[in-house]
Amino acid sequence: MGRKLLGVFLLVGSLMGVCAQESPNPFDLTFRLPAGSLASTSNSSTDVVAVTPGTGNDNPFELRKRPMPKSKRPTVAPAARKPWFSLPKPSPGKDSAKARQHIQFLVVAVIFVLLAFLMTLLRSVVGRTYQAFLNENLLNQLFREQEGRGIWPFLLLYLLFLFNGGSFVYFAIQYWKVATPFSPWSLFGLCLLGVTLLVLAKHIVLAIIGFIFPVEKEESRYQFLIIVFGIILGLFLAPVNILLAYGPNNLHAYLIQGGLGGVALVYLFRILRSILIANRFIAAHKFHFLLYICSVEVAPIMVLYKLILN
Repeated sequence: MGRKLLGVFLLVGSLMGVCAQESPNPFDLTFRLPAGSLASTSNSSTDVVAVTPGTGNDNPFELRKRPMPKSKRPTVAPAARKPWFSLPKPSPGKDSAKARQHIQFLVVAVIFVLLAFLMTLLRSVVGRTYQAFLNENLLNQLFREQEGRGIWPFLLLYLLFLFNGGSFVYFAIQYWKVATPFSPWSLFGLCLLGVTLLVLAKHIVLAIIGFIFPVEKEESRYQFLIIVFGIILGLFLAPVNILLAYGPNNLHAYLIQGGLGGVALVYLFRILRSILIANRFIAAHKFHFLLYICSVEVAPIMVLYKLILN
């Protein structure tokens, strides 16, 4: 009986193996199946897609890279590099007003410093210069003294005239509201430079005349006369410039007119004193004297006048 049951079990097991081989394995990979089994499975009721063996991208568990949409990235302009330190830029009108205030303070400060320095160290020279301005004999005496001691004290005092002359021209331009393409600082520097160059050019022309013609002694006296009158004119313009910088506005018209009148009077007085130096040449050389007056004395004043108006 036991042998019969064993035989039945063996027969049933063999039949089940054959059936299992004939049905497709749902857990087997399709590309590993033989070609015959793939053809048989295509005709079965189960819907299985045939896959060509040998392709490397047929693994259903393989991750595939999704194509990214081509989109233009927004171009961002590089940010401008900011300086590590920058001052705020005010408006042009406010900037000009501040610049004019700074120039006014600078003019007053320089005038006080020069007056304190020169009047302390060269007080006796200033007194002698004022006496020579009024008297011809004292001028000749002071001229002989400076030939032995040197002219440097007078040149230091002469710097006060150059600074005050340029500052007065600047204040006159500001008062008349002359339209210029320059900033206040540039205009102030040009006024100082213009007055300095005009005065220096005149001294150079006189030196050339004294070198060419036999008038070297008279030319030296006249150069010293110009320096003496320039020192007095610088002392006269110092309080005028201080009042133009910080004085009331209703006085500016009188200060400008008074300053121009004072300069004209000193200039005319200097011409009269210079005639005394050149009296022995006027009678014999009238044409040359007139030519000198027009080219050296009158022409710089006219040039300065045209520069202020234009």
